Order: sequence, then structure tokens, then C-alpha cells
Amino acid sequence: MNKSKIIDNLNTFHSVFWETAIQLPNPAISINGKWSVCQNVQHITIGLLRLSNYLALPKASIKSNFGLSERVSANYEISIKMFRNALENGVKTTDAFKPEINLETKIEELVSQGKDSLAVFITNLQNWSEEELEMYSCPHPIFGKITVREILYFTIYHVQHHNETIKKMKNKSNNSFSRTPEKLVLEFFDRVWHNPHELGAIDELMTEDYSITTAGKVVTGRNEFKNWVGEFQKQLLDAKTESVDIFYNEKENKVVSRWICSGRNNGLFGLEPDNRHISFSGIAIWTVANNRLSECWIERSAYELYQNLISGEKNNDFV
Repeated sequence: MNKSKIIDNLNTFHSVFWETAIQLPNPAISINGKWSVCQNVQHITIGLLRLSNYLALPKASIKSNFGLSERVSANYEISIKMFRNALENGVKTTDAFKPEINLETKIEELVSQGKDSLAVFITNLQNWSEEELEMYSCPHPIFGKITVREILYFTIYHVQHHNETIKKMKNKSNNSFSRTPEKLVLEFFDRVWHNPHELGAIDELMTEDYSITTAGKVVTGRNEFKNWVGEFQKQLLDAKTESVDIFYNEKENKVVSRWICSGRNNGLFGLEPDNRHISFSGIAIWTVANNRLSECWIERSAYELYQNLISGEKNNDFV
């Protein structure tokens, strides 16, 4: 595939991907811990930016840092087969290419960023001759050093792969909220109250007007709740919540959980951060609406925890 055809394919398949992404419902919602549509879009843009930076380097710098290729490029079909086999064998994305965990940027802005990145990418690619696409090596985090032409083949295939991924999410999204009240709460604990503390899961599991009453305070709104959780987890490092007992009513619109939350003290109650392992128990009653958690009332052993912290006693109940 020559450079002109490569550019045509880059434009075509990225445009298809962005059109799919912009039309899908709930683009910010992740399902079963997988990337949301927004995160898929940001991931594609990250890849474009990194390769665009490579293409913009002086050729002498590329030769010095990555060397010259000692072979001709595999053709497009063989390259795609290699890429597909790697993805089907469960190859994981390296950290440098991962999107933000708690991504809040709107899908429209993410798509606009992607389009801008592709335009710069193609401008940089125009400065490469057909011979240079074969001559220079380009580092890939999974495949090692491959030719520049092959990395361009990968870029074309990569965006098609993610287009198919987000298209499948539409059907999953339609079925994603068939969880029982028990599973809603347990998934909330697992994803939000265990590392890596996926605050974006709140968008999936809670209603937009979600409210929580805790410690004499009412937090109203899903975004406000995310902020509240984030601030609390700054004061309780490595926070995790384990359900001890859980049940829900026959109408499936109320669910009750008895739980234990634990972590390392980083300034709870305005006290001195001492990195001490602590834990406290609590009971939460949730209301469920439209297969999402919509309201919560919490009673927790805050007084006992406070007394424990000011006494300096070691907590032996750390989960």
C-alpha cells in the first residue's frame, strides 16, 4: 500500500470511528470495567499523537535512536494478521497509551481533539517519501521495531478494531442495567472502593440526581458525589469497602448493606496524617430507580473511629 492509499485509509477509518462514537448513547459510561466510548476515543488520539511526534523527528535523530530497518515491510494483509493475532491473544495496552481513568471530557471535544491530531499526523507523514517508509525503524510497545509503513498499517487496523469494540458496546449498554440491587452495590464497592478507585463507574451505577446523606450532610448530584468520594479517598489512602451482609426487598427498589471500610489515615477528621491502618463499620440503605442507585442513607461508626484515632491505639480490625 503506497503513501497516498495509506492517507486515504487513515482519513476514512478514523472518520468512521468518530462518527460511530459521536452517535452512541451514554459515551462516558463504562460497562463491566471496560473502557467507555470516550476512553476509546482518547486512546486512539494518544496513539496518533505519539506516532505523529515520531514522524516529525529529524531523520538523523530517528536513525540514531531507532536504527534503520534491515528488511522490507510485510504486506498489509500479513501485517494485519499479525496485529489481529496479538490482540486476540489478550495483549494489554501499555500505560503510556491508556486513557484517563476518571475521564470527564465530553465526547464532542474528544472527537475534535482526535480530528486535530490526525490532521497534524498526516501533515507530518507528507514529509516522508515511499523509500523512507521502508528505510527507518519505528518502535512499537508490543511488536518491537517495525518499519514505518508497518506502523501505519497498524494505525489503520487499530482504529477499525476500536470501532468494532464501541459498536458492540451499544448492545451491551442496552443490557447493562439488568443488575440486581445486590449486584449494583457490590459492583459499586468493587470498582469505586477498591484500587484503582474507578470514579467514572459512578456515572454508570448512579442516577444523575443521586444523593447521599452521611455524617449530617446531604450530597446531591452524581458529579458532586464523585467529588465527595475523591476527597474522602484522599484522606483514607488505599481505601476499600467490603460488604459483610447485603439484602434487598421483593420490589427490588431498596437494598441494605452492612460493610467495613478500611485504609490508611491521611488526615481524617482534620487530625494529623499518621498513615495508620484503620477501619470502621457502617450500614447503608439505598433506593434503586431504573436499575441504578438513586439515593443513599449511611450510618457509620465515626465516633468510635475518632476515639480510636485520638487515643493512638492500633486498630486490629483492618480488613
